[in-house]
Amino acid sequence: PLAWRRFAPDGRVLRDDRPLLDALQHRAMALARRGAEPGVVEARGDRDPDGVGVEAHALLQAGRPEAALDAIRAAREITPYLRLLAGDARWALHDVAGGRAEFAAALAAGPAPELREPLAARLRDTGEFLDALARAERIGARNGWLAAAAALAGAAAALVVWRRMAAA
Repeated sequence: PLAWRRFAPDGRVLRDDRPLLDALQHRAMALARRGAEPGVVEARGDRDPDGVGVEAHALLQAGRPEAALDAIRAAREITPYLRLLAGDARWALHDVAGGRAEFAAALAAGPAPELREPLAARLRDTGEFLDALARAERIGARNGWLAAAAALAGAAAALVVWRRMAAA
């Protein structure tokens, strides 16, 4: 007890080569590097939309939103269901405004009745999120100005105290 001991390695090396926070940060940085795609996803391929929908849904379930968007772009046309999946993928990539644009476009395209409520709910949720984000930005800007004003007032008060002490 209380003595330092050296232990020989047994060949096992403990490491964390898949940390969740690093993976999330990497995704966010990748999105920032390429920039959020303006507008909505466009069809650039010739694949059947129904088959693309099955594939994109599976990719989203597997946590691969970038691959889901690539699959959706490969469709010959973008259906309201593919727009819903594109919106979910963009939201998963922290492109909430892009997700909102996809949900709005899907609703404007006249989706099947069973898609209307999920799309409306997502549109509402993304709107609330973006409104909260805008409020937070306004509060942060205001608080920055208040902090600067308080620092200036503190510096002025310190200067007054220093001058009075120097004069005394």
